[in-house]
Amino acid sequence: MKNSRLLPARVVLSLALLLLLAAACCFGSARSKLAHWERAGGEVVSLKASANGRSGWSSHAPRFTFTAADGRQHTVASDYYTNLPSFRAGEKVEVVYPADEPAEAEIDSLYGLYFPCMACALLALGDGLLGGLLWLLLRRR
Repeated sequence: MKNSRLLPARVVLSLALLLLLAAACCFGSARSKLAHWERAGGEVVSLKASANGRSGWSSHAPRFTFTAADGRQHTVASDYYTNLPSFRAGEKVEVVYPADEPAEAEIDSLYGLYFPCMACALLALGDGLLGGLLWLLLRRR
């Protein structure tokens, strides 16, 4: 009976562990990209805007161009939007891309490569704190 009382806390803590595992996988993926993908200099050509409905806020994602090792030029739109533009048109950037699929290129930046890791890690931290607090509260009863 006592163990079933702690079930909600165990569920929340299990979710925190899953989020932590997801953060570790995302981190490993980002490190692998940096280790195995090609590098090239690039330039932000524009910011792609996306309106957020009724709030009036808009998000921005950079569109950038780079020349791959085979000499062909590629223009790629990032999948990561931010409320505050983190790049400016004309800004020089470092780009990483898989040699066999240059359209999958990403800007080598903390936000571009590690945002999924940071999001999962922050959610895991919050969930872990909530689960720990829940555990303590339910244990006292």
